[in-house]
Amino acid sequence: MLTLTALNLANNNLSGEIPSTLGSTKDLRTLHLGGNHFKGELPTALQNCTILVTLDLGGNEISGSKPAWIGELLPFLRILRLRSNFFNSTIPSQLSCLSSLQILDLANNSLSGTIPPSFSNIAAMAQMHKPNERMLEDMQGAVQSSVDNYGPTGYIESMIVVMKGADQEYSQNLQYVAHIDLSNNQLTGQFPQELGDLIGLQNLNLSSNQLTGKIPGEIGKLKLLESLDLSMNGFPGSIPTSCLF
Repeated sequence: MLTLTALNLANNNLSGEIPSTLGSTKDLRTLHLGGNHFKGELPTALQNCTILVTLDLGGNEISGSKPAWIGELLPFLRILRLRSNFFNSTIPSQLSCLSSLQILDLANNSLSGTIPPSFSNIAAMAQMHKPNERMLEDMQGAVQSSVDNYGPTGYIESMIVVMKGADQEYSQNLQYVAHIDLSNNQLTGQFPQELGDLIGLQNLNLSSNQLTGKIPGEIGKLKLLESLDLSMNGFPGSIPTSCLF
């Protein structure tokens, strides 16, 4: 009997609530349901999918709070894409427990509160070296169990990442992307200086929020940044000279 390890139903016209029966697919590594019309809250049954590597629910009408169990019970997540929904809570600090997280996209929701300084604990974004072979195998689904299911070519993961204001698709080189997008929410407070520890970041977008306080000089540590967007906030003062890299 085949074991379902990847499910991609993205960009259809599906509606209703996300079925809780997905929680019974405990071998699921990749779940793409983005670009549909799913409503309701994120089903708690998904916390049973403890080896998920990719969770993409972007571009739906999912509401409620961002559940803390994502960070507590899905320890292998590398991609969390929940952009363009109706989430209206604070950002749970438990997401900082996702040490393998490389893409965090929560843009275009109604999130409030502050940016957790503990995001600096996300190890995969705090290293400049390439992922090891095991990370590459997991990301591409090329470990032996996946080969048995998908055939000799394996399952090739792909993802649309909004960077520099444009959609960019990554597949073979996805394992090298480090990306945080919290734009177009209602976040308040300061830019946490601790984010300067995420030296592997290539893209950081905090635009269109209500952030205040001075821009910390620590962002000068982000030597790999290709795109930094802090527009449409309330930052006072001068531009730190470290921002000029």
